Amino acid sequence: MFGYLYKQCVQKNMKNTYGFFDPHSIQEVGNKPDEVQTYILSYLGEDKECYLFPYYYPNHWQLFVLCPRQNSIVFLCSLGNKPKKNIKSLLDLSMQAHQMT
Repeated sequence: MFGYLYKQCVQKNMKNTYGFFDPHSIQEVGNKPDEVQTYILSYLGEDKECYLFPYYYPNHWQLFVLCPRQNSIVFLCSLGNKPKKNIKSLLDLSMQAHQMT
């Protein structure tokens, strides 16, 4: 799905507007929180309008949209679930660290 969205951004000359996180690099399983935060901060340094952050929990895809210029995070879940606290905290800390740079 994100490959399709990326292709659309390239075709419409908007690839500098939107960023896409690799879902495997941001999952809690197999990744340490500090490594995930470093990964997030490296992407936020690309200075895009917003970033799509797909997150798989529990057995369901959810989406965070990070907008660093507005210092906001939007959480989307088709089931109406609330975001998991530790990933939300990690994103909040990453956004705060990015704002300090």
